[in-house]
Amino acid sequence: MMEMVEAAEARAQRAGTKVEFHITTNGTLISDAIANFMDRHRFTVFFSIDGDQERHDQCRPYTDGRGSFADVAANLERLRARPNVHLIGSSVIRDDLPVHEAVALLRSLGTHQCKVERAHGGIDFTRLVDASLQTKV
Repeated sequence: MMEMVEAAEARAQRAGTKVEFHITTNGTLISDAIANFMDRHRFTVFFSIDGDQERHDQCRPYTDGRGSFADVAANLERLRARPNVHLIGSSVIRDDLPVHEAVALLRSLGTHQCKVERAHGGIDFTRLVDASLQTKV
C-alpha cells in the first residue's frame, strides 16, 4: 500500500493535482510506523467499533479469544496524536445499543466525525434515540 500511495502522489504532482487517501480499518494493526505514514500522507481513516469494551470484545475477538477493544483504543490514540489524520468512527449497533451512546463512545475515542450502522434487523429505533433528540430526528 505504501508504494501505491507514494506512486499516486508522484503522479498527481506531475499532473498538477492532488490525491486523497481513505482507508477503513478495525484498528488492530496500527503501529507507530503506519500512523506516521498516514499522517505524512494526510489519510482519512474510517475505523469501526462495536460499542463499549464488553460489546466490542464479544463481537470482535482475536482468534485466541482475547478481546480487541484495548488494542483498538491504544491504536486510535496513536492516530489522534497525528494532526494530519482525519478520524471517522463507525459504530455498529448490536443488542439495542442506543444511538446516542454509540456516538458518545466514538466522540470519546477522538473521532472528527461519526456514523452509526444497524447490524441486525428487528431493532426498534424509537427506543435507541435519546429522548432529547426524538423531536429533531
